[in-house]
Amino acid sequence: MKLSATVSNTAWVATCLPDWRRFNAALRDPERAQAAVLAEICRHSSDTAVMTGRFEELAPRTWEDFLPLVQRAAQGQPNVLTRQAITRFEPTSGSSAANKLVPSTPLLRRQFNRAIHAWAYDLLSRQPALLAGPAYWSISPVFQQQRTPGGIPVGFEEDSAYLGRYGKFLMDRVLAVPAEVRHLSVDNFRRATLLLLLAEPELRLISVWNPSFLTSLMREFERDRDALLAELRDGVTVCGRRLQREVLSNPWPRLGLISCWTDGQAQGQLATLKRWFPETPIQPKGLIATEAFVSLPFRGQRPLAITSHYFEFEQDDGRLLRVADLREGDEGTVIVTTGGGLLRYRLGDRVAVTGFLERTPCIRFLGRQDLVSDICGEKLTDAFVASIIRDLDVRGFCLLAPDGAGYTLFARSPPPAHDLEQRLQENVHYRWAVQMGQLRPAQTLQVNGDAEAAYLSACEKQGRRPGDVKPVSLDPRSDWRQVFERP
Repeated sequence: MKLSATVSNTAWVATCLPDWRRFNAALRDPERAQAAVLAEICRHSSDTAVMTGRFEELAPRTWEDFLPLVQRAAQGQPNVLTRQAITRFEPTSGSSAANKLVPSTPLLRRQFNRAIHAWAYDLLSRQPALLAGPAYWSISPVFQQQRTPGGIPVGFEEDSAYLGRYGKFLMDRVLAVPAEVRHLSVDNFRRATLLLLLAEPELRLISVWNPSFLTSLMREFERDRDALLAELRDGVTVCGRRLQREVLSNPWPRLGLISCWTDGQAQGQLATLKRWFPETPIQPKGLIATEAFVSLPFRGQRPLAITSHYFEFEQDDGRLLRVADLREGDEGTVIVTTGGGLLRYRLGDRVAVTGFLERTPCIRFLGRQDLVSDICGEKLTDAFVASIIRDLDVRGFCLLAPDGAGYTLFARSPPPAHDLEQRLQENVHYRWAVQMGQLRPAQTLQVNGDAEAAYLSACEKQGRRPGDVKPVSLDPRSDWRQVFERP
């Protein structure tokens, strides 16, 4: 396995070199790179329903604004969002929409690949030991597959498909967990994933989105450790692979890196992750959504993916800043234009500029600007709540949500309720609602057991992929007490 992994990984990394070179050169002239990306997108979008005039005349739009166009495209109408064929719609949950169908095109796939290839080549050329063994790339179970009225597939492709056609061919031969597990039920999927990972003593890299996905797997390993190891010791067949191994102590002594989200609410989960992997370095992922690849890990920083999409940043006063206009310390909400036909799309992510790599801005995710909870006019946002949680130094799982006549912070280690309430009242509308008796003061509730698993399970029941459920600090649903108090 070791030689096969080294050869296949090295061959794949070689295919990433052109995109790495392109991105590395673009860092010195982001304005030129962005102009080239915009021109490429406009060539495929001109004379469509989404772009009847000049790009500069388009106003920023939310998902609700795009929805009628997406519905027309889903019915099979051509030249609505793009002149390219839409090959698939990928479902993702939205802050205001229960379920969004994001169009995918060949150009959008290439745009994602450019960022993934640049990240992978930078990482693996700097840490060649990672090439010597298999990797685990997050795989999510398949939910019900559908087609739109126009016959276009609805659903997720394998995560390894984002590595490119040749990359997928190579990497499928050395992935620790094969794509076949995605067709299992959720419960069987988790157990099969654990057995396949435990059978790989040479595992070198784990790449997941949400760190709680990995910690929930490890908690299941802790609960069923003896049974899992006995099954593996005696020999078991999983997804056509015959697995047999005696695990005595550390299952993965050569694990060299974990890649996952570390910003926003995910930051509070890192301590739990380090408990399981105290010696393994953790590389922060960039900001990635189903709609767009916003930033990537590169040379120790997280610059904007300037060779992938066209970016603008909406200020609180409505001004749009281009990449070339940004300065360190600036904050804004991401407006992205992609090859999937979403032009000047309000992604909803609020970010801050942390510095520059060459002349390209690097960013940090602050929270969801469009994720709003509004019981009686207070309009709390995820970004605002996330800043409070950071300042109060709340560690581990935490989630603020409507609960009865007010809000409750469900947390593994909750702060004093008075401190939470004092910070929430910095929102003038929230303070007024409390003073008028429309809202009770905020409460806290310590959650025990596997809160992350309970949260992920609730999200899965909404049809969301467990591997990439985004960590949030605020959720407008009002039934979380039932979830966390359930025995």
